[in-house]
Amino acid sequence: MACIGIGVNGHVAFNEPHVDKRAPRFVIPVEIDEVSVRQQYDDYKAHPDPAARYARPADVPRRALTVSCAGILAADRIFCIVPGAHKAPAVRAMWDGPVTDELPASLLRLHPHTTLYLDAASASLLERPPRLT
Repeated sequence: MACIGIGVNGHVAFNEPHVDKRAPRFVIPVEIDEVSVRQQYDDYKAHPDPAARYARPADVPRRALTVSCAGILAADRIFCIVPGAHKAPAVRAMWDGPVTDELPASLLRLHPHTTLYLDAASASLLERPPRLT
């Protein structure tokens, strides 16, 4: 089972647009791009635990280990949770656009058992709303 999210730039689990989507290993090192760094800073700047906040964008880590796209797609089930209006353009591109390596989230459409959990805000730009279950 894979539990993941989609970033504002369409990344999944820090598989950024520039990361090799064909990496055969299940865990890979990645360089986090500036769009994702800004998202991490914005997401955590109001965290209720002050120790979890970044004082400034420069404090956000730029390197990480993550599950590769191959690792995510190898899961029997994928659960993807995407809250917030700031992610609506990425959700629209993933759902209504082409499947492409430049938008890692679109690769989720290749998996037969992916469940998306969207709120009204993240689904607000969809041309073809998903089936509600």
